[in-house]
Amino acid sequence: MIKKLKKNTTGTDYFVGDIHGCYEQLMEALEKITFNPDVDRLISVGDLVNQGPDSVKCLNLLKETWFHAVFGNHEDMMIKSFRHEWSTYNCVQNGGKWFFHLPYEEQEQLVLLADAKMTLVIEVETDIGIIGVIHANAPDDWQKYHRLNNDEDFFDDNLVEDTIWGRRRIYGGQDGRVNGIDYVIVGHTPVEDVTVLDNIVYIDTGAVYDGSLTILSVNEVANYASKVV
Repeated sequence: MIKKLKKNTTGTDYFVGDIHGCYEQLMEALEKITFNPDVDRLISVGDLVNQGPDSVKCLNLLKETWFHAVFGNHEDMMIKSFRHEWSTYNCVQNGGKWFFHLPYEEQEQLVLLADAKMTLVIEVETDIGIIGVIHANAPDDWQKYHRLNNDEDFFDDNLVEDTIWGRRRIYGGQDGRVNGIDYVIVGHTPVEDVTVLDNIVYIDTGAVYDGSLTILSVNEVANYASKVV
Protein backbone atom coordinates (compact mmCIF):
# COMPACT_ATOMS: atom_id res chain seq x y z
CA MET A 1 0.00 0.00 0.00
CA ILE A 2 2.89 2.40 0.77
CA LYS A 3 5.97 2.77 -1.39
CA LYS A 4 8.80 4.59 0.39
CA LEU A 5 11.50 6.43 -1.56
CA LYS A 6 14.69 7.33 0.24
CA LYS A 7 16.15 10.81 -0.15
CA ASN A 8 17.56 11.44 -3.61
CA THR A 9 21.13 12.47 -2.87
CA THR A 10 22.38 12.56 -6.47
CA GLY A 11 19.59 14.29 -8.41
CA THR A 12 16.23 16.02 -8.13
CA ASP A 13 12.80 14.62 -7.35
CA TYR A 14 9.87 15.97 -9.34
CA PHE A 15 6.11 15.54 -8.96
CA VAL A 16 3.80 15.49 -11.98
CA GLY A 17 0.06 16.04 -12.23
CA ASP A 18 -2.48 13.86 -14.06
CA ILE A 19 -0.93 12.89 -17.42
CA HIS A 20 -4.01 11.24 -19.00
CA GLY A 21 -2.22 9.84 -22.03
CA CYS A 22 -0.40 13.09 -22.88
CA TYR A 23 2.94 11.36 -23.42
CA GLU A 24 4.46 13.84 -25.88
CA GLN A 25 3.47 16.76 -23.67
CA LEU A 26 5.21 15.03 -20.76
CA MET A 27 8.38 14.42 -22.76
CA GLU A 28 8.48 18.06 -23.83
CA ALA A 29 8.01 19.20 -20.24
CA LEU A 30 10.81 16.94 -19.02
CA GLU A 31 13.11 18.29 -21.70
CA LYS A 32 12.37 21.86 -20.60
CA ILE A 33 13.45 21.11 -17.04
CA THR A 34 16.50 19.14 -18.28
CA PHE A 35 15.27 16.02 -16.49
CA ASN A 36 18.11 13.49 -16.14
CA PRO A 37 16.78 9.92 -15.84
CA ASP A 38 20.14 8.72 -14.55
CA VAL A 39 19.80 10.68 -11.30
CA ASP A 40 16.37 12.38 -11.21
CA ARG A 41 13.03 10.79 -10.29
CA LEU A 42 9.50 11.59 -11.43
CA ILE A 43 6.63 10.80 -9.05
CA SER A 44 3.13 10.76 -10.52
CA VAL A 45 -0.19 11.40 -8.76
CA GLY A 46 -1.82 8.80 -11.03
CA ASP A 47 -4.30 8.94 -13.91
CA LEU A 48 -1.70 8.01 -16.48
CA VAL A 49 -4.45 6.81 -18.81
CA ASN A 50 -7.63 7.84 -20.67
CA GLN A 51 -8.70 11.03 -22.45
CA GLY A 52 -5.34 11.65 -24.16
CA PRO A 53 -3.77 9.91 -27.20
CA ASP A 54 -1.01 7.76 -25.69
CA SER A 55 -2.26 5.80 -22.69
CA VAL A 56 -0.16 2.74 -23.53
CA LYS A 57 3.05 4.77 -23.72
CA CYS A 58 2.22 6.41 -20.41
CA LEU A 59 1.58 3.07 -18.68
CA ASN A 60 4.85 1.73 -20.05
CA LEU A 61 6.65 4.48 -18.15
CA LEU A 62 6.07 2.23 -15.13
CA LYS A 63 8.88 0.04 -16.48
CA GLU A 64 11.38 2.87 -16.01
CA THR A 65 13.39 2.92 -12.78
CA TRP A 66 13.07 6.72 -12.55
CA PHE A 67 9.25 6.74 -12.73
CA HIS A 68 6.93 6.06 -9.78
CA ALA A 69 3.13 6.42 -9.61
CA VAL A 70 0.15 5.97 -7.33
CA PHE A 71 -3.17 4.57 -8.54
CA GLY A 72 -5.60 7.06 -9.99
CA ASN A 73 -9.31 6.56 -10.45
CA HIS A 74 -8.80 5.98 -14.18
CA GLU A 75 -6.43 3.07 -13.50
CA ASP A 76 -9.00 1.83 -11.01
CA MET A 77 -11.68 1.87 -13.73
CA MET A 78 -9.39 0.19 -16.25
CA ILE A 79 -8.41 -2.66 -13.94
CA LYS A 80 -11.89 -3.25 -12.57
CA SER A 81 -13.42 -3.19 -16.05
CA PHE A 82 -10.92 -5.81 -17.19
CA ARG A 83 -11.89 -7.95 -14.18
CA HIS A 84 -15.63 -7.37 -14.79
CA GLU A 85 -15.94 -5.48 -11.51
CA TRP A 86 -16.81 -2.18 -13.22
CA SER A 87 -19.06 -1.12 -16.07
CA THR A 88 -17.26 -1.28 -19.40
CA TYR A 89 -19.63 1.39 -20.72
CA ASN A 90 -18.72 3.74 -17.85
CA CYS A 91 -15.01 3.21 -18.46
CA VAL A 92 -15.43 3.92 -22.19
CA GLN A 93 -17.44 7.06 -21.42
CA ASN A 94 -14.53 8.27 -19.28
CA GLY A 95 -11.96 7.97 -22.04
CA GLY A 96 -11.20 4.24 -21.81
CA LYS A 97 -12.21 3.26 -25.36
CA TRP A 98 -8.55 2.76 -26.32
CA PHE A 99 -8.21 -0.09 -23.78
CA PHE A 100 -10.99 -2.19 -25.27
CA HIS A 101 -9.52 -1.85 -28.77
CA LEU A 102 -6.42 -3.73 -27.59
CA PRO A 103 -6.03 -7.51 -27.87
CA TYR A 104 -6.95 -9.32 -24.67
CA GLU A 105 -3.33 -10.33 -24.06
CA GLU A 106 -2.16 -6.71 -24.19
CA GLN A 107 -4.97 -5.62 -21.88
CA GLU A 108 -3.87 -8.28 -19.41
CA GLN A 109 -0.21 -7.22 -19.61
CA LEU A 110 -1.08 -3.59 -18.91
CA VAL A 111 -3.29 -4.53 -15.96
CA LEU A 112 -0.52 -6.72 -14.53
CA LEU A 113 2.00 -3.91 -15.03
CA ALA A 114 -0.20 -1.38 -13.23
CA ASP A 115 -0.92 -3.83 -10.42
CA ALA A 116 2.79 -4.58 -9.96
CA LYS A 117 4.18 -1.05 -10.20
CA MET A 118 1.48 1.30 -8.89
CA THR A 119 0.52 1.72 -5.26
CA LEU A 120 -2.02 3.59 -3.15
CA VAL A 121 0.52 5.84 -1.39
CA ILE A 122 4.08 7.00 -2.00
CA GLU A 123 6.23 8.65 0.67
CA VAL A 124 9.31 10.56 -0.45
CA GLU A 125 12.08 11.51 1.94
CA THR A 126 13.34 15.02 1.12
CA ASP A 127 15.28 17.91 2.61
CA ILE A 128 11.97 19.60 3.53
CA GLY A 129 10.49 16.54 5.23
CA ILE A 130 8.37 13.62 4.10
CA ILE A 131 6.22 14.32 1.06
CA GLY A 132 3.23 12.01 0.70
CA VAL A 133 1.73 11.38 -2.74
CA ILE A 134 -1.82 10.13 -3.35
CA HIS A 135 -4.31 10.62 -6.14
CA ALA A 136 -7.33 12.32 -4.63
CA ASN A 137 -8.24 12.82 -0.96
CA ALA A 138 -6.30 12.06 2.24
CA PRO A 139 -7.59 11.22 5.72
CA ASP A 140 -7.10 13.65 8.60
CA ASP A 141 -4.38 11.39 10.00
CA TRP A 142 -1.74 10.09 7.58
CA GLN A 143 -0.91 7.28 10.02
CA LYS A 144 -4.08 5.51 8.89
CA TYR A 145 -2.13 4.54 5.79
CA HIS A 146 0.59 3.01 7.94
CA ARG A 147 -1.97 0.98 9.81
CA LEU A 148 -3.45 -0.12 6.48
CA ASN A 149 0.05 -1.06 5.34
CA ASN A 150 1.21 -2.87 8.48
CA ASP A 151 -1.84 -4.34 10.21
CA GLU A 152 -3.07 -7.47 8.43
CA ASP A 153 -6.35 -7.34 10.36
CA PHE A 154 -7.12 -3.76 9.34
CA PHE A 155 -8.66 -2.83 6.01
CA ASP A 156 -10.76 0.24 5.33
CA ASP A 157 -12.61 0.23 2.00
CA ASN A 158 -13.77 3.80 2.55
CA LEU A 159 -10.20 5.00 3.09
CA VAL A 160 -9.00 3.35 -0.11
CA GLU A 161 -11.98 4.62 -2.10
CA ASP A 162 -11.57 8.16 -0.79
CA THR A 163 -7.86 8.15 -1.55
CA ILE A 164 -8.50 7.28 -5.20
CA TRP A 165 -11.82 9.04 -5.82
CA GLY A 166 -12.54 11.62 -3.09
CA ARG A 167 -12.84 15.40 -3.45
CA ARG A 168 -14.11 16.53 -0.05
CA ARG A 169 -11.15 18.75 0.85
CA ILE A 170 -10.94 20.64 -2.42
CA TYR A 171 -14.72 21.16 -2.36
CA GLY A 172 -14.63 22.44 1.22
CA GLY A 173 -16.28 19.50 2.96
CA GLN A 174 -13.22 18.57 5.02
CA ASP A 175 -10.44 20.50 6.73
CA GLY A 176 -7.33 20.90 4.63
CA ARG A 177 -4.51 19.83 6.89
CA VAL A 178 -3.33 16.23 7.04
CA ASN A 179 -1.60 15.37 10.33
CA GLY A 180 1.37 13.03 10.52
CA ILE A 181 3.00 14.10 7.24
CA ASP A 182 4.85 17.23 6.15
CA TYR A 183 3.31 17.74 2.71
CA VAL A 184 0.81 15.89 0.53
CA ILE A 185 0.77 16.07 -3.27
CA VAL A 186 -2.50 15.21 -5.02
CA GLY A 187 -4.14 15.39 -8.45
CA HIS A 188 -7.58 14.20 -9.58
CA THR A 189 -9.46 17.52 -9.43
CA PRO A 190 -8.41 19.95 -12.20
CA VAL A 191 -7.39 23.39 -10.96
CA GLU A 192 -6.40 26.44 -13.01
CA ASP A 193 -3.09 26.77 -11.19
CA VAL A 194 -1.27 24.90 -8.44
CA THR A 195 -3.51 25.19 -5.38
CA VAL A 196 -2.48 24.81 -1.74
CA LEU A 197 -4.76 23.99 1.19
CA ASP A 198 -2.71 23.92 4.39
CA ASN A 199 -0.09 21.22 3.72
CA ILE A 200 -1.79 19.78 0.61
CA VAL A 201 -0.62 20.79 -2.88
CA TYR A 202 -2.99 20.17 -5.82
CA ILE A 203 -1.14 19.79 -9.12
CA ASP A 204 -3.66 18.55 -11.71
CA THR A 205 -3.80 21.61 -13.94
CA GLY A 206 -5.80 19.92 -16.70
CA ALA A 207 -3.16 18.90 -19.24
CA VAL A 208 -5.69 16.93 -21.27
CA TYR A 209 -8.34 19.67 -21.01
CA ASP A 210 -6.35 22.42 -22.77
CA GLY A 211 -4.62 23.28 -19.51
CA SER A 212 -0.98 22.63 -18.65
CA LEU A 213 0.99 19.72 -17.29
CA THR A 214 2.44 20.73 -13.94
CA ILE A 215 5.79 19.35 -12.80
CA LEU A 216 7.15 20.60 -9.47
CA SER A 217 10.53 19.99 -7.88
CA VAL A 218 10.83 19.48 -4.14
CA ASN A 219 11.94 23.09 -3.71
CA GLU A 220 8.96 24.34 -5.70
CA VAL A 221 6.63 22.32 -3.46
CA ALA A 222 8.19 24.07 -0.46
CA ASN A 223 7.84 27.49 -2.13
CA TYR A 224 4.15 27.00 -2.88
CA ALA A 225 3.38 25.65 0.58
CA SER A 226 5.29 28.45 2.32
CA LYS A 227 2.94 31.04 0.78
CA VAL A 228 0.06 29.66 2.86
CA VAL A 229 -0.27 31.41 6.22
